[in-house]
Amino acid sequence: MLIEAEQSAYAQFYGNALELYDSFPLHIPLPVDSLDRVTKAVFSDHPKLFWLDTSFEYSYRSDGLAVAVTLHYNELAADINQSKDIFDRAAQPVLQAARMLGSDIEKQIYVHDYLLDNVSYVLDSKLNQSAYSAIVYGESVCSGYARAFQYLMQQLEIPCYLVTGYSGDVAHGWNIIKLGDGYYNVDVTWNDPVGNPENTRYYDFFNLTDAEMADSHTRTGLSINLPACNATIYSFANVFGFGGDADLMRPLTLEEAGFSRANAISSLQEYYIYIEDRLVELGEGVHTFSILLETESLMQAIFRATENNAAMEQYILNAADRLGLNGYSAGVSLQAEELGDGYWLLTQEIRLAGQ
Repeated sequence: MLIEAEQSAYAQFYGNALELYDSFPLHIPLPVDSLDRVTKAVFSDHPKLFWLDTSFEYSYRSDGLAVAVTLHYNELAADINQSKDIFDRAAQPVLQAARMLGSDIEKQIYVHDYLLDNVSYVLDSKLNQSAYSAIVYGESVCSGYARAFQYLMQQLEIPCYLVTGYSGDVAHGWNIIKLGDGYYNVDVTWNDPVGNPENTRYYDFFNLTDAEMADSHTRTGLSINLPACNATIYSFANVFGFGGDADLMRPLTLEEAGFSRANAISSLQEYYIYIEDRLVELGEGVHTFSILLETESLMQAIFRATENNAAMEQYILNAADRLGLNGYSAGVSLQAEELGDGYWLLTQEIRLAGQ
């Protein structure tokens, strides 16, 4: 997808990141938008560079062309050999088990299910833009899930891409995998049944076509140019059939989730009041709530407000004041699941401690 000058910068970026060099001059000066394409390509192609931070700096000359790049590394770079060893030891049992399987689709299912069973969606999880967060810590967000899946597939020599885009107006990441001669979308994050006491696996977003993803996922940037996903040979229906596990494709009804329509929260302000009152009722500690939301747009508004801390400022401050806490530390993680009739189930964990 890159022109020759961009490919040269890509090789430099990748080589310097492997060696943990901080700064390097570009062999060929580039416009800033070209350099941005290069960095996104490197980040998207190489989940094994888990020590590389997604931010970078560049120097440019008077004509606006970038001439040098400064890379940033996360805390894992401080002892890179130990970090690599920990990462490899965590990944090897998964890879060894998958390699014992006969076909690529069996290997995909094994890795997919392993991540569902061993990774939790935690909004403020450590290093959550990396494969390391999912494979080593067992906590991540969509980027970590997708990078971990991509890394494991690559190690199994199965072509797999990181896709970046949006779900509604929320930034999101998922994967495209090549099986046989066809390409398929798979969203491990959205298949993770967080908050389900039986740890049931979902396959709603397993090997879908672009047409099947169109209502909920939109590619952006370089991902627009990734292969079209039109194959169906290894679709969920063809792999599993429509009996047994196929029932997992159906969203839970409100009754199956233990709710009635009277329980549904219909506005952001109502959500703030509900959480505040529950915190005051329960006090300090780690608390998990299951909340029925009336619409998808409300779910997305809650995620946006949580990401920019507006939600916490609404209910945490008020709850801490009502509890008489002079100071506090707090953390929030969210996971949403679509139910029937357009309702959404929000599972929220809040950690509140006085200081």
